[in-house]
Amino acid sequence: DIRDGGGRGDGGEQKRREGGNGGSIGGRQEREGEKRKAREEDRKRYEQVWASPDGVVLVQDYIRSPLDAYRYVYRLEFIGRRFHYALRVDVNDGSVELCPAEACTKKRRGEEGEEGKEGKKSGLSSSVISTSSSPPPPPMFVILTRDELPPSFVSAIPRIEAMMKEEQVDICGVEGMLDEEGRAVFYDINVTTNYNIEAEKSAMQEGKKVGSGVEAVVKYVGGLCSLKSEVV
Repeated sequence: DIRDGGGRGDGGEQKRREGGNGGSIGGRQEREGEKRKAREEDRKRYEQVWASPDGVVLVQDYIRSPLDAYRYVYRLEFIGRRFHYALRVDVNDGSVELCPAEACTKKRRGEEGEEGKEGKKSGLSSSVISTSSSPPPPPMFVILTRDELPPSFVSAIPRIEAMMKEEQVDICGVEGMLDEEGRAVFYDINVTTNYNIEAEKSAMQEGKKVGSGVEAVVKYVGGLCSLKSEVV
């Protein structure tokens, strides 16, 4: 019967339409569920980011250095809110120990602790294996005057001094590096800084007009004490 066939065809078409609508509704519901799940995950991540105990969030970025400067980090020392000198730190060994204090330097060379003792016994350093034919490793710390600094660091000095005055910071060491375009990128301000006596002696022997960091701090603090006593 043609009509029955047509009826069956109409019924099949009707079922296909219903099935299509049902699939469409189910698809929308599934997409809505995925959106809700994504929003919930975003909310959890947001709460985790702002879960800092002191409310401070650190945003980091990877800085690529030019090939001729990848081995160095620069530490600008300021005393009395004035530039004193800069310290160029050799990080070719991959170390993140940038502290110039004598204790930190010994630790980085492996001269302290069990690891350092074992290195001394075997005649090897924990970080550098030297032979009689190999050249001596470059110094970890080299003092640079203002004239020896890359231009982008020199131009930043007045801004750092202005920042110190505004924030009432008297003494600090500011660490930075050069990016691929030769721009100075600063990433740390140490308001409790250290000085490397060996680097200072080497700089003075080379005729650089740099003074002892510790002596400059003593002189500056002494001046502040004198002013305070005069006011009292």
